[in-house]
Amino acid sequence: MFNIITDTRRRDYRMIAMVALIWLLPQIDLAISAYEEFSNYMGAKWLLTSALATMLGMGGHGAISLPVLYLGLPIIILMLVADRPIRTKAAWKASAGGTKLGDQAMRVRDAVLVSVVNFGGSLGLNLILAMIVFHNGRSFQGLSVNAANGIFAKWELTHSITAVLIRIILFLAVIAFITSVAVILSRTIQNYAIVYALTFILWMFMIQIGIDRVLQPFTEYSLITGLPVVGGMLVAGGVLIGLGLGYQRLQQRRRTNY
Repeated sequence: MFNIITDTRRRDYRMIAMVALIWLLPQIDLAISAYEEFSNYMGAKWLLTSALATMLGMGGHGAISLPVLYLGLPIIILMLVADRPIRTKAAWKASAGGTKLGDQAMRVRDAVLVSVVNFGGSLGLNLILAMIVFHNGRSFQGLSVNAANGIFAKWELTHSITAVLIRIILFLAVIAFITSVAVILSRTIQNYAIVYALTFILWMFMIQIGIDRVLQPFTEYSLITGLPVVGGMLVAGGVLIGLGLGYQRLQQRRRTNY
């Protein structure tokens, strides 16, 4: 029944598990960092080696890890786990003599596309937020932690309700951005596996880099309280959409049988 509703095959579960694991590792570092901040226990950071931290964009190695994490890692993940054919059925019929090398090239192309959208989209969102909200349209300078904290600290003292509303609007803008990118790429790439991976990778990207830049306007408290709520809404929405699609497919099968 689950397979009918979600159209998910067995090998897709492996892909989802692998990407979820990659997404989980940076969250471990965030938890350790929060523990260090509140308890001042500096030894906790060594639970993760510096090499692993650098590879996953953690431990303060941003200059080294950003290109690896946000451009290279999605390519590696997609090459490993996106084993479903990228070409459509029509393309397969039109090129029956296609080689495996050609399929791998298409896979690399789509993986690069996803990575560039992840990196460029988040960077662009950061600049847009910085320019419109924090620099009054007068500067393209990137949004920094201190700038965001300083401005919101002043707003919360004088306009607390406005500050909360702006956080909510910006958070919804991030969700809309992620959703729109996933929809666009799902229609152009036409590969379910890459769309699944994109969702995990893009959320991981936003959360990881957002601690310093993109999502900083929400502050740590808003991020911690907002993500579970939004995540629950997304899960509920996904279940409802899946049920609707499953019911629609069942109706189509009944019509074809009759």
